Amino acid sequence: MPKPVLVGVDDTPASLRAAALASEIARVAEFDCRAIHVVPDLWRAAGVPELPLPTEDLTDRLVSDARTRIAQLLEPFVPAHVAHGLEVRVGRAGPVLARAATESGAALVAVGGKHHGALARAFGGSTAHYLLHTLDVPMLIAGAAAGRVRRILATVDLSYATGPTLATARRLAAWLGARLRVLHVVEPVLIPVEVPVTVDQEDLLRRSREAYDELVTGQLGLAAEDRVIKSGAAAATIAAEAAAFDADLVVLGSHGKGWVDRLLVGSVTEDLVSALPTSLVIVPVSPFKRRGGARRVQTTQLEVAR
Repeated sequence: MPKPVLVGVDDTPASLRAAALASEIARVAEFDCRAIHVVPDLWRAAGVPELPLPTEDLTDRLVSDARTRIAQLLEPFVPAHVAHGLEVRVGRAGPVLARAATESGAALVAVGGKHHGALARAFGGSTAHYLLHTLDVPMLIAGAAAGRVRRILATVDLSYATGPTLATARRLAAWLGARLRVLHVVEPVLIPVEVPVTVDQEDLLRRSREAYDELVTGQLGLAAEDRVIKSGAAAATIAAEAAAFDADLVVLGSHGKGWVDRLLVGSVTEDLVSALPTSLVIVPVSPFKRRGGARRVQTTQLEVAR
């Protein structure tokens, strides 16, 4: 049975754009699409002690009102069955969506950008950034002008994350009828002046091209203009290439969810989440998946979900 595409929705334009894009991906991929809205637990968030107050009645009223209001907002953006099937849960948006993804075995989780509605701003941080550090399935973050996806830029670092990232990008491009370009950024190697070692940047670039050709060119058979290697700082170079390519969607890998990864993921991925106006799909990949062999490395939830 197909696994669902989950989309977290609220009353913001970014959220509605995420719902539209997620429902389109679900349609062309023949997945189910489920919309979830989260109502904050007002009493817990405000630190109110347990008192004999009619909190259940108030919560029920908030849930009912939210279901009606958000479903009406969704109707112009998604198929009727998605809007009418809106699920409303109580809690913090990030943990609730992460739990729903685990319970349903979701193939993809979609959210709006870093902006929030009034209640979310009052009672939580960025849902997108929380999920970035939590999910084990690909996550879609809708950009400021999310619409039809015609061009996809996949970014690869030639590590074990390359296979799953390319597999996801290729599948999305096929589903959406989009042109695919694959970018690898060779960052300058910075060595402390105290260390008596030098790095030949030209040799590093040559070796990177060889690895790129082995991992990318052989698999995808892309035209020469869509096989791109550039030197520079990763986040800035990816952003510049996305703008030059006029990309509608950027796909990149995120390395694992251990505590070290939680510290290091901000170096590129979180910079792009915060800065790029383009929609993003982030593919979480753990180094432990390498133990299953090369075949396992090439698969992602978007490939095995059907």
